Amino acid sequence: LLLIELFNKIFEHNKKNFETKVFACIIWIVYSSFRKTSKVVSLFLEPISKSDIWYCVNKLKKELEVQRQKRVHRFVAIDETCLKINGKVIYVYGAIDPETKEVLGLKAFTTRNYMTTMYFVREVLRYCSNTPVFLVDGAPWYRETFNRLGLTYLHVTFGKRNPVERLFGYLKRRTRIFFNNINVNFKRVVKRMEKGLRDRVALQHYNSFLKLFELYYIYLR
Repeated sequence: LLLIELFNKIFEHNKKNFETKVFACIIWIVYSSFRKTSKVVSLFLEPISKSDIWYCVNKLKKELEVQRQKRVHRFVAIDETCLKINGKVIYVYGAIDPETKEVLGLKAFTTRNYMTTMYFVREVLRYCSNTPVFLVDGAPWYRETFNRLGLTYLHVTFGKRNPVERLFGYLKRRTRIFFNNINVNFKRVVKRMEKGLRDRVALQHYNSFLKLFELYYIYLR
């Protein structure tokens, strides 16, 4: 129902039927492939090109905000994993309540250190009405972050940290179609830009992809 309300808001009436655009976005969220989505939608509804699907998905990315309620979380499991944008390694942080399996955040960064960890933890705390116990691995950037913020954390290798590992497992299963390397076509964005700006734009695109992945993980999986 929330998706339909969002689609009504962002999709204007044009040559393609509203139902076709809705179905195309949902199929793309499931498969992450414009070619496969085009074949499926064209088979069941009406012919639609990969470029039309790209346009619909990008309109959805710009408007999408994953709705989270602020609630009590006894534990929050946090971890990070390595993926790639245009061949360059990035770090995706993830946070999940291991008891309710509620995803509390997914965010991509170009570096993995104390500063990025602190930023991500503060974002997660926005959705906690209490101060949870954080379950992390033995990385030094976690220890420094939680000591500076005065938060309680536990070094946990298995058990309650399994849900965040499972979250990354689903994510890598989705990005495997791109060989775990999402390429941003800068011809569609800016033809000429400095390297630092290119990295920031690529990161924005990856975080938009993570928003849609959260939607899939929470509602469609």
